[in-house]
Amino acid sequence: MKKHRLFLNFFLSVLFIIIIFFVIIDKVFIITNDIKNSENRTLATIPILDINKLDAFPSNYENYFNDHFTFRNLIIRYYSYFNAVIIKKSPTHKVIIGKNDWYFYNEIHGNAYRGILRFNKQELSEFRKEIYYRNNFLSKRGIKYYFVIVPTKYSVYSEYLPYYFKPLNPQTMADQITNLFKNDTNINIIDIRQAIRNAKIKTNLRLYYKTDSHWNFAGGFFGYQAIINYIKRDFPKIYQTKFEDYNIDSVEFAKGDLAKFLSLENILSENKIIFTPKFKSNVTNGEKHNYDCGNFKDTANFEKVKINKSSHGPKAIFVVDSYNHGLENFMPESFHKCVFIWDNWEYKLNENIVESEKPDAMFTIIAECQLKEILKNLSYKNAK
Repeated sequence: MKKHRLFLNFFLSVLFIIIIFFVIIDKVFIITNDIKNSENRTLATIPILDINKLDAFPSNYENYFNDHFTFRNLIIRYYSYFNAVIIKKSPTHKVIIGKNDWYFYNEIHGNAYRGILRFNKQELSEFRKEIYYRNNFLSKRGIKYYFVIVPTKYSVYSEYLPYYFKPLNPQTMADQITNLFKNDTNINIIDIRQAIRNAKIKTNLRLYYKTDSHWNFAGGFFGYQAIINYIKRDFPKIYQTKFEDYNIDSVEFAKGDLAKFLSLENILSENKIIFTPKFKSNVTNGEKHNYDCGNFKDTANFEKVKINKSSHGPKAIFVVDSYNHGLENFMPESFHKCVFIWDNWEYKLNENIVESEKPDAMFTIIAECQLKEILKNLSYKNAK
């Protein structure tokens, strides 16, 4: 018995030493292949040893080691899988795990839904001044202005939220803005939240991804329908595609942003709805002007131009965010020219682009959780 205990102690000691040295050796010779990191951040880089700056080196190297130790990503994935899939507990504050395998982005999306993110009186006053300024600026140039509020998944599929995740205030930022302009007939606020909820009831299609924070192509299509229905008062002859104009198919989708937050992309999968036109589309890519995109690193998505040579519809600028992914396949069918500007969630007036493009209409299309971003770029103040 004593020999067995000695052997076990010896074995465990040797195993511990092997593991410790294997980690060090693996960092040098890269013996193993870890899975790809999927975190939405820049990992720490190996610090340079500078004899004159030794104080910071230990903590910098610790940060580097914590981001790069052997099997780190694999361990994180198994940890996330156990928590998110087996015991239904989110391993990160960024993601809320709901019912029936629905996942929700917490933080700004969750805070907007719960009424934690709200405008105070001063902010509402500034918001009103900004929208009035934009409307006047564009109206003087013969351009119609539309401010479109897009619902997040919370506003459409709240029944799949966990029981404890309830609104703390019945009025959201979107409610505040629609109430702010409800008597201003000259201001076009297009709140499509109810239109999307109605579409959810009328169709058997899921309108949002379960493992991503955005709407899918079905949600985008019904959003497109709601927007075109509204602007027909100004452009009565504008063409509008119908649901019957498309074949509806689905393919596997396993790269949702919420799955990535959980390090479970390619594991958490669902069906992605695809709209394929039955008609021959005449929409083509147009020539970009390569407008200055400032600090926005995603230059490929900052400016997109679509031309529809067969359309006699209006020319339009769309200042958008990531929800444009569900819209941009449908909008160009109704317009002669669409210029989509994704300005890094700044939603600016972009006066230089307006003066260059000379559109018939301009749209700010903004997710309801992002409404406060308008206050960070107040054109009416910069114009003084």
